[in-house]
Amino acid sequence: MWYRLLKLENSGVQDYRERGTEMALPPLEEWRSESVRLSYFFAGEVPDDLRPGLWRSIVGSEPETATRRPAEGVVQEQGPFSGGQLLVIVGVDRIDFILVGVQRPGDTPDLGNVRMVTDELHRAVVAGAAAVESKAIRLACGLVGLYKSQSREDSYSMLDDLLSSVRVDPLSRDFFYQVNRQQQSKIDQTVKLNRLSRWSAGIYKTLRFDNNSPLHDVNAVRVELDCNTSDETLILSGGEINHKLMKELIANALSLIEEGEH
Repeated sequence: MWYRLLKLENSGVQDYRERGTEMALPPLEEWRSESVRLSYFFAGEVPDDLRPGLWRSIVGSEPETATRRPAEGVVQEQGPFSGGQLLVIVGVDRIDFILVGVQRPGDTPDLGNVRMVTDELHRAVVAGAAAVESKAIRLACGLVGLYKSQSREDSYSMLDDLLSSVRVDPLSRDFFYQVNRQQQSKIDQTVKLNRLSRWSAGIYKTLRFDNNSPLHDVNAVRVELDCNTSDETLILSGGEINHKLMKELIANALSLIEEGEH
């Protein structure tokens, strides 16, 4: 369970900027992935030829569970993939491929290195369901990244470095920052990209069920990203351009994690 417990006790800690030092941002290889989502939106309803067997086409076997809600036009299939749980959700006008980490006692949900996990899911979707990507008119990459820090103080100091638009006071509580920095696509100049990021710091707590005593606390910086093609500029070209656009969205998400919001 994620707790935003951000109060620093009277420990004499000063703002690290006032001390004239800065923390070096961690390399991307040290960020872990809590979840990854690749989403595809269509003009009207999802074409019938894209609906059947998507989970099987990606993984190569049958899912563990399949849920169908005919009244809502939703089919959800789920099963293990790449150390996590893969959900394939086919809605009325969108398809989502969601990979979620499994939380282990005394640790955070962890799929592995954020770049490797995201690239692996995208490769699997392209290999097993290339038509889904090519026929979409909007694309989105959602990503939750975690960096485990040594202490609450370290988490705040890192957020201060990651966020150029705000100054993070180490004595503040319940810190949460969200911003969307739009930009034009470098792949298709007719397409505008949203780059939404949500930043926070907190503590993962694991409790024993028998007496609610804590097993282990994990301090972490957490970022939720949603990089997508804007609904103001729908993709009209399709095909290989869509593949390149999704890779651009993934690159934008990874860049925000590595370099921060600016």
